[in-house]
Amino acid sequence: MSFSAHAPPAHGGRSQREQSRPASQQAATGFFHAAERPFMGDTTAHLAATRLTDLLTAPGTRPAFGVYQIAGFPDVSASASVAEMLVRHGGVDFVAIGVPHLSPVLGSPEMREAHRCALRGGTQMADVMTVVRHLTRHTAAPVVVMTYFAPVVQCGYRRFAAGLADAGAAGAMILDLPLDEAPEWVAAASDVALHTPQLVSRRASDLRLRQVSSMSTGWVHVPAANASNNPQQVDVTALRIFCQRLRAYQHTPPVVTGVGLCCPEQAAAISPYVDGIVIGSPLIRPLLEQSDWRGACAVAKTTLEFSRALPRPLPAPREADALRSDSPAGATCRRRAEAWNALSPRFSQ
Repeated sequence: MSFSAHAPPAHGGRSQREQSRPASQQAATGFFHAAERPFMGDTTAHLAATRLTDLLTAPGTRPAFGVYQIAGFPDVSASASVAEMLVRHGGVDFVAIGVPHLSPVLGSPEMREAHRCALRGGTQMADVMTVVRHLTRHTAAPVVVMTYFAPVVQCGYRRFAAGLADAGAAGAMILDLPLDEAPEWVAAASDVALHTPQLVSRRASDLRLRQVSSMSTGWVHVPAANASNNPQQVDVTALRIFCQRLRAYQHTPPVVTGVGLCCPEQAAAISPYVDGIVIGSPLIRPLLEQSDWRGACAVAKTTLEFSRALPRPLPAPREADALRSDSPAGATCRRRAEAWNALSPRFSQ
């Protein structure tokens, strides 16, 4: 991912710890398309974070349903329009937007290829913010950004948090956040009312679970599978026991799972034990195979299959039919795809 180093921080300076890092890690990113405008994100972020909390803690038996979309895959416009379509017509409650990374350690081989595709297309952090801003302006779904640590270090905690808040995000999860860096990041995010979900390993010690429970806000993210690169085996009993162990700590936020899920049956089996479910790889594969309206229709169909598997209200039948590429109403899906084509050059190919 390429960065430019000319834009000043949008909200406050860097901390002493950030200033003391090597020069190679101090470069500011090409973060905002309009970096000079006044910062206005606190109130918007607070409302978004509140909506996310309400969604994950709502009484009832169903978990919230989220999708993971990598910004810039298959291109920037397509990633925004497909995510919007899934919120509007796929029964999706919240969206996780991924920052493309050269060496992602989580996810399937298809996920890693999608990261590479976004990077080959020149996706920058400013494009990530564009996707977030599009979703928060055109849908009511809370949006959380998922990223690795290096891009956040490069632009600085406060600048990263300010950009997210200004775009209307509800929070950000740094997947490989070092333990000794967590307090500084959490403080910067808290200053602009962002949630800070954290990923916890299924092999974590009791001490680590206690630390994650105390520092996470929004949710704690638990992998559904013990090995993210081998998602075929999701041990439901082991996941249930782990979630019970995690919830035993005071102040544990809602529990969300997703890494390793590959089919609706797995999602249905684990739904009684978590507060939210996020799917990613099952939505990446169709767009790797066909990065046009056919791939978008396949993504929508897969999303609806997961949605149907969860104990939740379904979309109206006419909407579900319209999103099935093999249904009599497939022409409706194609007309919608033609509208997406106007936003996405790659969809027009």
